[in-house]
Amino acid sequence: MKNSALKGFVRAMIALWTLISPWVLVHLSMAPPSQIQISAGALWNFLVVGLIMMVISIAQLMASTIWEGRINAAVGIWLIVSPWVVGFGSDLVLTWNAVAVGILAVLVSELRG
Repeated sequence: MKNSALKGFVRAMIALWTLISPWVLVHLSMAPPSQIQISAGALWNFLVVGLIMMVISIAQLMASTIWEGRINAAVGIWLIVSPWVVGFGSDLVLTWNAVAVGILAVLVSELRG
């Protein structure tokens, strides 16, 4: 039970970062306000994926089954390819964020509780 709760917590933190990362990264970029633009596709992508990951992490905290890991892995793979599918691949900061978080989500999905 303890490992399952830890996995759920780690997934929740990854999900929280996924939800807030577009805004955090834009504000950390120190770009002038006139140059700050995040594509709607990128914002929606991070919001939807973050919400899915949050639901999975809550489910992980309630009861651990195999489906949470599989969905988390699928969501992680989607994050890795999403910059090019959704069309924000030219934004290097958001692209690297999506790839890094996707890899982390896949790695966490492989942890056994």
